[in-house]
Amino acid sequence: MTSGIKPRERKSRGGPRAGATPIGLRFPADLLAVLDAYIARERPGASRPEVLRAIFREWAVSRDLIPADSSPAALELEDLNAENDG
Repeated sequence: MTSGIKPRERKSRGGPRAGATPIGLRFPADLLAVLDAYIARERPGASRPEVLRAIFREWAVSRDLIPADSSPAALELEDLNAENDG
């Protein structure tokens, strides 16, 4: 006999696990509302942490704090190795 409840599908998380340090943030309600509105409009389905990482990376690149191609996702397949895991 089944209960008719479907098992919850696992959602892929958009964040790096290896080589990343977790940080906790508390957002005031006004900033959280802006973040959620941005996600709904510009990046539907993305998680808050995923979007915050992307926004921060864009900010850092725009100020030449990191190179534009510093994201591991920007690496070519043949350039992937154990050194750039994470």
